[in-house]
Amino acid sequence: MLPKECKISKVEDENQATKTIFVECKDKPQPGQFYMVWVPGVGQKPFSVAGVSPLRFSVCAVGEFSRKFASMKKGEKIWLFGPYGNFFEPQGKKIVAIGGGYGTGPMRYAARIAKKKGDEPIVVIGARSKDKLMKGETGVRTVFTTDDGSEGMKGNVVDALKKILQEEKIDEVYACGPEKMMGAVGKLCIEKKIKCQLLLERYMKCGFGMCGQCSIGEILVCFDGPVFDAKIVEHPEFGKFHRDCAGRKVLL
Repeated sequence: MLPKECKISKVEDENQATKTIFVECKDKPQPGQFYMVWVPGVGQKPFSVAGVSPLRFSVCAVGEFSRKFASMKKGEKIWLFGPYGNFFEPQGKKIVAIGGGYGTGPMRYAARIAKKKGDEPIVVIGARSKDKLMKGETGVRTVFTTDDGSEGMKGNVVDALKKILQEEKIDEVYACGPEKMMGAVGKLCIEKKIKCQLLLERYMKCGFGMCGQCSIGEILVCFDGPVFDAKIVEHPEFGKFHRDCAGRKVLL
């Protein structure tokens, strides 16, 4: 597969470290799918789709590649391989989409599509503090949480989900963010017998099952996912180990 050459059309600040980058691309991938983003001279990394028309990605400047990607300006070019992977398959009308950190981008997209279909999404966005929160989704009910209580509900996204489940009948939960956060969401949904799909984001070199960098035991996130049923949290490696750029299994 040859990469698509795409020009950046807009860069929008989400917070001090995170930006959403819009690119000129006619693709319309589904919520949950991802691309391998290539910047010549720097490398390539996977990014979940944060929206379409135009295509966009949410990027947090934490490593060499993401710092470069987040610093790019309107008019600069990137190259895209994809889209890859499966996607969210709605199984009810009342959906809670939970985003932790930059996992918020694809959750807003999932909620946006659900709203257009006539469903009733609720977006839950969590961060440690107000300055690390990403923006809400326009026209969609949004609940903010911060660990320190500086914005919205004091606590984390799991606390917010528990409160919502106590007050309302929810058909399904989506989540994307740190694995330990998704582990807590998945376990709660299994306990409450609520359908739940988790969007996993792991280090990858290829995006289509060849390198094995994204493996959780025998499961390849890129090839078998990246969207999984909540039962994935019961895997002994989930939320505990990942593989670094050399393929070594290291603690999360």
